[in-house]
Amino acid sequence: MNPEAMASAAGARAASPAHRAFIPVATQDEVAAKLAAKHGAASADAIARGVRQVAERWWGEDGDAAEFAAFCERHYLADDAARSLAFARLSEALEQVDGLLHELHRELRRPMDTDTGALGPVDLLFANIDLFAHVEPDLFRTKAAFLALLNFPVHRLDERLRDGAAWSREEWARSCLMDRFATRVPAAISTESPSRIAVDSGPP
Repeated sequence: MNPEAMASAAGARAASPAHRAFIPVATQDEVAAKLAAKHGAASADAIARGVRQVAERWWGEDGDAAEFAAFCERHYLADDAARSLAFARLSEALEQVDGLLHELHRELRRPMDTDTGALGPVDLLFANIDLFAHVEPDLFRTKAAFLALLNFPVHRLDERLRDGAAWSREEWARSCLMDRFATRVPAAISTESPSRIAVDSGPP
C-alpha cells in the first residue's frame, strides 16, 4: 500500500489509545535539554527537532517515558561522521530490502501480469501477498526508524522549496530517505491490501 493510501486508511479510523503519541512535552523538553547540555548549544535545534519527531511517533507499545528518554540519550549521534555512517547503512540496507521485495513481488504476480497460460488457484492467492506492508511496522518495532527520526529531519514541502537549492546531494538523499518515516501506520492497517483479488473456492 502506498503512503497516501495508508495515511488515508489510518485517518479514516479512530486511533486506539495504544496508537497515540503520549510522551509529555515536558519530557521531550527535558530530554532535549539534557542532550544539548552534553553535546553543545550549537546542536540544540537539531536535537529538539529529532526528539520531537521520535515523540510524535512513539506509542505505548514502544515503552514508557523513561524508556523514550533512555533511547534518545543512547542513540543520538552527535558526530557528523557517525551520522554519515548511519545514513549510509540505512540507505544501503533499505535499498536491498526494497529491491529484493520488489523482485519477490514481481515473481509472485508473474502469472497475473504476464501471459503464461491459465491461472491456477495458487496464483490468485499469491497475488494477494504484500510483503512490503510488513517492512515499515518492523522498522518501528525494532526502533531502527526511531534512530533515523532522532538524527535526521523529516522535511516539509515548504522547507524543501525554501532551502533545497542549497542542499548537497547527500542532504537531498537524507531528506528523501526520511519520507518513509514521516507517517507511522498501525501494522493492522498497513498489512491490509487496498484491493483483494476474489478467489472462487467453489461450493462449500
